[in-house]
Amino acid sequence: MSQEEIKQNISSGDISRSLLTLVSANILIFSKMIAQQHNIKRVVWIGTHVDMVEYMSMCENAFAALSNQEAELIFPTYHSFLGSLGLLLTCKGDDV
Repeated sequence: MSQEEIKQNISSGDISRSLLTLVSANILIFSKMIAQQHNIKRVVWIGTHVDMVEYMSMCENAFAALSNQEAELIFPTYHSFLGSLGLLLTCKGDDV
């Protein structure tokens, strides 16, 4: 298969999924490094991110593997709301 044929078989969805995985992997590595440095055993991800069970499960499993099962990654049920609430609580009255 030539490179032209390979390029024609790649969809924009494939590229988007690859970028999402790349960014997630980098965030996982940074989260693991910070957790390890501060001896944190549970890392909670809040805020807006992709709400796909497959994606969240992949991140949890990858984080556990990166940390040699010594730490866990947690996605709270209302993570988007908690991220917004945290932002609201950190804003000053003039910022709102």
